[in-house]
Amino acid sequence: MIENKIDQFNLVLRDESYDLISKDEWQPLAEQYIKNLVESLKLEKLFGKLSDSDSFRPAGYDVVYNFNKFPPHAIGYSLKQPQKGVLVSTNAHFWNIWQERYFEEYGKRLELYTLYKMVQHPKLYTTHFSRVDLVVDFIDEGIDVGALYRSLVNGRSDVYYEE
Repeated sequence: MIENKIDQFNLVLRDESYDLISKDEWQPLAEQYIKNLVESLKLEKLFGKLSDSDSFRPAGYDVVYNFNKFPPHAIGYSLKQPQKGVLVSTNAHFWNIWQERYFEEYGKRLELYTLYKMVQHPKLYTTHFSRVDLVVDFIDEGIDVGALYRSLVNGRSDVYYEE
């Protein structure tokens, strides 16, 4: 069996004219983005109160929030660099928990595309992914992962995807 899924991702919310925003304007704007994000995704219903991060802090972000007591994830921004926007960063464990809780609460799967559609707010900010890590698990396929890796690195194998 071959199982493919999203391992982790970084989502960025950014003002369309980020290069024109002053540092004084940025903090209230970033906080508004986060408030909208939390409401749009109903995050507090799934995880409780968003609070200052007690653990994971992505490099270069001064203000970082998360739902403490969960695997590493962050919602944050840099006070001095509005061009970085608001970062939503997850790891695989947190993303799995998010999907499970969403399914339990709403009875439907949360896919990355669905999340992306839910967070759109074009009058307030633009949205893009700065990172999406994919994972493909070969379960009981009799594949020697080390041999496959060496073969790919040496250019002896190609990977094709068919639906």
